[in-house]
Amino acid sequence: MPRGSAPGERRGGRVKGTPNRTGADVRALAAPYGAPAVAELARLAGLTDAPGAANEATRVIALRELLDRAFGKPSQHFTTERESSIVALHLIAAKAVSAELNSELARAPLIEGQAARPNGQLPGLIAPALE
Repeated sequence: MPRGSAPGERRGGRVKGTPNRTGADVRALAAPYGAPAVAELARLAGLTDAPGAANEATRVIALRELLDRAFGKPSQHFTTERESSIVALHLIAAKAVSAELNSELARAPLIEGQAARPNGQLPGLIAPALE
């Protein structure tokens, strides 16, 4: 019997659209502590009459957590001066990965009867990236 599943076939797991009950259980347990936790973050940040945290890093973290909960985490944008620079980054990364794979495979033991190519590469290795 073949192992694995055919492309596009799902085996096991939740049926699509079924809520994650474990996550709901954890949220239900944590919900009563939500308001006190936010109040403690505000206190640590120094936003209440009570003294805030002595450590400035703790205050900054508490402020960040409050802002994340109020407005959501900020999205991370990747901007470049030229659109083509993203393609260049991909090509540089592909060249580095190719070189690393070739060096790893070159250190692997030869399979009996397998001969090295004249250029020193073994059969099946990834071709060197274009310069």
